[in-house]
Amino acid sequence: MVGGSYEHTGGTLASDFLFTDEENEGIPINYLNPVIPPESEWQHDPQPLRTYHLGVSGQRGSGAVAEDTFSAFSPKLSATYRLLGAETPGRPSVNVYGAYSQAFLPPRAPSSLTPANVEVRLQPEDISNAEIALKGNAVNGRVSFEATYFHMLKDGVVLSQGQGPFFFPTNAGQQRYDGVETGLSVNFTPKVSAYVNASFYNSRFAEFVIQSEDGDEVLTGNKLPIAPDYVVNWGATFRPVPSVDATFNVKSTSAVEANRENTFRIDPYTPVDAAVTWRRGPLRATARNLFNEEYYWNADGETADPGRPRQILFTVSVGIK
Repeated sequence: MVGGSYEHTGGTLASDFLFTDEENEGIPINYLNPVIPPESEWQHDPQPLRTYHLGVSGQRGSGAVAEDTFSAFSPKLSATYRLLGAETPGRPSVNVYGAYSQAFLPPRAPSSLTPANVEVRLQPEDISNAEIALKGNAVNGRVSFEATYFHMLKDGVVLSQGQGPFFFPTNAGQQRYDGVETGLSVNFTPKVSAYVNASFYNSRFAEFVIQSEDGDEVLTGNKLPIAPDYVVNWGATFRPVPSVDATFNVKSTSAVEANRENTFRIDPYTPVDAAVTWRRGPLRATARNLFNEEYYWNADGETADPGRPRQILFTVSVGIK
């Protein structure tokens, strides 16, 4: 068997840098009373037209190469104990599972935004994780359930500190992740089934102090950015006839902090998705964010990314023999 592929993309790129402040080369905005200057006050700095070509191959240039070697012992221990039930189909069963592991995450290579005259000395992040879980089924396997508690600690987190146009990576403090994840699914009949997953988290900065000449920034106890307190998913599947599947899913997420200082919060949201599939025919209908809820799903402390609006898709598949 022999195969191959080739892809080539080409085009042109033009850009125009807009500003009103010649000294700072930007557009000053008062965020308490934001007013965009009229276009008559805009100044333009058009960039030269550039032509680009992208292929499927790449070659490393002759620039500096970052190399380092790290060694660590990363043990992992796990065990499962059956509390109830034998390995007999149809009988209830309950198992307990426990695990402990240690690992390390090598730091990324310095980016091009790190000054060339700065020596970067980064160590791996140490990660320790422990969890215990309960899992089982009942009613002839029609009901299944699970619950897990976990605790994870990351020590020596690599953090990039901004200073003017440059970023300086450094090993910082600790981040702690604690949580409980639960799940329940029920097959009421061969035609109707439902599920619910509820997870509760307590993700925080542990001992975390960022030292700087302007004063230390203490993050100890703050919530981690984009880390929810809870996430709840539930839904159902219907099979009115053997050739038709209909699903309904709801996801609820708590409010989250968008920055490490915990001064920018994103509101909770609950989008609803649905889908209908006709297996014996070519048609499938899918609806995402059925009720067109407006929400933000991510942020970096300065800007937020809106979630997708309502999206309804009808797809048709045709097989040719």
